[in-house]
Amino acid sequence: MRTMNKVSIACAAIALATQSCSTSEGSSAVGVSDSATTVAAPVDTKVAGTTAAEPAGLAEGTYQTASLTVDQLAAGAVAAGYTQPEIDAFFSGDWVTNSVIFAIRLSAGGYILTCAADGGPEKGCDHGGYKVIDDHTMSFSTDCTMTFDYILHGDQLSLSIVGDTCPAGDLAFHTMLYELAPYDKIDGESSGTAGGPSGSTWYVSRTFKVPFTVTLPDWLEAAADADEPNLVTWEDAQSGLKVRVLRPVDIYAPGSTSTTPPPEDYLAYLRAQSDHGAHFTDVVETTIGGNPVTFLTATTDTSLDGSLGCQREAMAAADCWGLQPDLILRIAVITAGDTTVLVWLRGNAFATDEFTAHLESFEQMVASVRF
Repeated sequence: MRTMNKVSIACAAIALATQSCSTSEGSSAVGVSDSATTVAAPVDTKVAGTTAAEPAGLAEGTYQTASLTVDQLAAGAVAAGYTQPEIDAFFSGDWVTNSVIFAIRLSAGGYILTCAADGGPEKGCDHGGYKVIDDHTMSFSTDCTMTFDYILHGDQLSLSIVGDTCPAGDLAFHTMLYELAPYDKIDGESSGTAGGPSGSTWYVSRTFKVPFTVTLPDWLEAAADADEPNLVTWEDAQSGLKVRVLRPVDIYAPGSTSTTPPPEDYLAYLRAQSDHGAHFTDVVETTIGGNPVTFLTATTDTSLDGSLGCQREAMAAADCWGLQPDLILRIAVITAGDTTVLVWLRGNAFATDEFTAHLESFEQMVASVRF
């Protein structure tokens, strides 16, 4: 726990940059098609997209620091009482060399902290659930809990750690991430959105191993039907459409009865399924959030169980995700660092009106994904 006096000194150390500072397919298999056995998302009203109880003034949305130099962060940490080895550990790996902008996004009981280092794109640095306890206390929870005193000066949010159940060595990291500069609410973002149109729903992944945020189209519920370490799904009962986000752990290559790790060039592997009855059309290559993305529409003449991948090890091919003759998929293949993430829209191959009508909003959804 940091003392208020140390926090005040730390804030003063970087005042040049900041100008001000506070002192204080469901829960079971949904058929063969593209489906796999999924685990239902935990029952949690905040996770499920209901409006979090929050005092007037603490709005959902994005709060962002000024650009902070490495020297300013180090000086703030020294003033807060941390040692040089603790500061060096924070900067280890050379993830930042000159400056960084931190941003906290709050939505539907979830938070994500992003770090944009050296003028580069945002990268997920921390994520989990958040809870507003009263008009000056809130908490962030992952596998441990940080409790903050918070103060709002207009649209400026200042945080002070008053409790931290995480391992002792994490406190220096948390102080440098959350305490050393105030966070200003970004203009033009209404409650519940993050860069999307007013009234849209902003989703923060809870357990996905490549944390992401996404602005959902209005035809998807804020509550995901599953949020697992390698799979997030939504199912729209009215249209019959389904949206999946998959980080393949294993794949069943067409014709194989055993799994292998996903190939390094996943896109080439996917397109090679045309040798096994698959058809790919409307291919579009682009970049989203600094990550290469390829969109393609996929159908198949033959069942290719597990050809897209499995979300867990030791799954049967029929319980994994693959192209199927009765389905049409619009797939986005995203290269997120050294990981492949798939996002796809699933529709009925023999009645494509709903699928076609929702394509544009699906692609807008993918364009909003940030890891």
